[in-house]
Amino acid sequence: MTNSLKETIEAVRKSFLAALDSFPSDHIEIETLKNNYFGRKGELAKLYAQMGSVAPKDRPDVGKAINALKEECSRLFEDEAKKYISSESTRDDVLDYTLPGEIQRLGSTHPISKTLKEIKEIFTREFIEKNENNGVDAADPILIVGLPRAGSTLVEQILASHSQVEGTSELPVLSQIATSIGRYRAD
Repeated sequence: MTNSLKETIEAVRKSFLAALDSFPSDHIEIETLKNNYFGRKGELAKLYAQMGSVAPKDRPDVGKAINALKEECSRLFEDEAKKYISSESTRDDVLDYTLPGEIQRLGSTHPISKTLKEIKEIFTREFIEKNENNGVDAADPILIVGLPRAGSTLVEQILASHSQVEGTSELPVLSQIATSIGRYRAD
């Protein structure tokens, strides 16, 4: 194995270890780090691409060195990633419900503000009075609304433990329901 290739492998190892020292906590940044080293155009792929320039007799040693580096980096990455990504995490944990579904111009209203405005426009006093005989007979239905990881699920579970309370679990499509109701209003 040539000295320059040994140096390149060692440089990738040091670079990766430095990246692990400042390991990101954001899912997107973690994926970016992973792609920078393990992706098709990542650092390890570049090392494998250099195998064509290695003398045939040295290729087994170079391949073993690169494979060992890949295994070491993979193990270290997975160990570090486990600290930030729960094995029980679901796709909903990764979704950012505040992301707009359309491109926002500078100075435009935030998507959450738009949704709240739409909900207020739909659930007017007249709408509620018109529909007061629909749904639950109780005069005080409770809607628990909150952002992900804010504790609203815990509050819902505590309330749902009462025999006269129905817990519906999380309803991430509440704004879609409100919009669709408003779209077909007769008034």
